Amino acid sequence: MSNNDEYFDVIRDVKNIIGLIMIKEPFIGLFLKRTWIYIDKESPSEIYTNGKEIFINPALWRRLNELEKTFELIHVAMHMILMHPTRLEKYMRDPNLAIITQIVADAKANQHLTNVFPSTTLERLRIIRPMPETVEKLFNIRDVEKKSAEEIMEELLRRARKGGSEGDIGRDVKEYGEVNKDVKGSSLSNKNQNLIVINKGDPQDQNI
Repeated sequence: MSNNDEYFDVIRDVKNIIGLIMIKEPFIGLFLKRTWIYIDKESPSEIYTNGKEIFINPALWRRLNELEKTFELIHVAMHMILMHPTRLEKYMRDPNLAIITQIVADAKANQHLTNVFPSTTLERLRIIRPMPETVEKLFNIRDVEKKSAEEIMEELLRRARKGGSEGDIGRDVKEYGEVNKDVKGSSLSNKNQNLIVINKGDPQDQNI
């Protein structure tokens, strides 16, 4: 059995979903069609991006239903479009800020998804994803929708420094639950692995 045969269902899923996204949201669909997507069997997340490529764990991916798979692909695409792996890398590298940064990045990505998915559809997701109001409630920050992810992180840092508790900045998220880490720093790369291709993107972007 070839690798493509082993992951035929994952490859089919991704290509079919991208085709459907291109009909409903042409910009995001075309973006995904031009993005290299690979298998990563070792990933603890169903799907993640380093800002250049997308990686999918096939075992975890197969547990998702079609709606969740569609949401996850668009969600990760929004991280890439908003350049979160590059813009937020300095925060993600700090162990005290990594989880908070993921929550803030997720909320900003999901802010745009409310234009794609009706609220009734989002409520059917089994995956818990933070929204702007989640960040407002967790961190007592106003107008999250109007602020960039960097502005939110800097506001949190200023508050922590003023209170002399920068090292304990993550205490507010302890009761939030498990955070799906689907954004990795842009300097992280899987290019040294023998990658199995799910979707061929633009030739000039392969393993950049």
